[in-house]
Amino acid sequence: MAYYGERVDRSEGYWGPITANVDWCEPNYAHSYYLCEYWNTLSNIPMIVLGFWGMCYAFTIGAAAARNGFTPKNAFYSFTIGFFFLFLVGIGSWMFHMTLLYKYQMLDELPMILGSLVFVYIIMDLHPPKEISLGAEEKKPGGLIGIFDRFMIQNRTFRAVVLILYGVTTSVLMAVDTNNPLPMNLSYLGLVLFLVWRSCTGDSYAQKIVRHYFASALVYQIAAGLCWLVEKYLCQPLFPITAYLHAVWHVLAGTGVYQFIMWTFFLSAHNLSLSPRVKHFLFVPFVSAKEK
Repeated sequence: MAYYGERVDRSEGYWGPITANVDWCEPNYAHSYYLCEYWNTLSNIPMIVLGFWGMCYAFTIGAAAARNGFTPKNAFYSFTIGFFFLFLVGIGSWMFHMTLLYKYQMLDELPMILGSLVFVYIIMDLHPPKEISLGAEEKKPGGLIGIFDRFMIQNRTFRAVVLILYGVTTSVLMAVDTNNPLPMNLSYLGLVLFLVWRSCTGDSYAQKIVRHYFASALVYQIAAGLCWLVEKYLCQPLFPITAYLHAVWHVLAGTGVYQFIMWTFFLSAHNLSLSPRVKHFLFVPFVSAKEK
């Protein structure tokens, strides 16, 4: 069914009344009695596939490293967790847009927060090798922010506690105020901005190694964010174009996150004195990491 002009929703569908605190611009039950938002649901397939593929691949690399006595043996298992959350976000988003029920909205949004916390943990382990970071001492941020940043880098237990508290606080706010999307939006935005800042300023050598992968991940995320904002605030004026922008957001954001994880995967392998290489399966890039 095509829509032109006014956004028109079917009042009934398989999943019953909507309980989510947000209803996106795509008309509800327009194409299927079983899929509330048809394109917003199906557009999660690339995210699910990339997350599952990355999770299996990172686990395989970690298991091979452990069998070969590589130290640290769990060097790549954190990436398995990162890819798992990308996969889980895809599943949760599928369920959310298929039903527009709040319980599945939580399954979509909480993994976005928790996955971002995993990425924060990972990226703070990326330190430039000594031979590349000469003179970096003078560039380190000073004051309380600099002290906190260095302590988070050097003390993994403290870092884990801080990130867990962040996740718990966000989860409690989302559970208590179910009608307000602001806690989720602000928490996720803060994590994304931190990841971008840390990626751009935390490691000067990162601009010299597979720079285009971080750049493309950033472009994907910016484009995805613009789609999200236009749909959110210009739904009616630009309808029916805006009906498909959230589906585009899913594809761009999922691809951007995959690129970002692979970029950090490459840098981690490089820091561990391995010989990472970027390869492709069809059009999907991945990192091959072998001992030198």
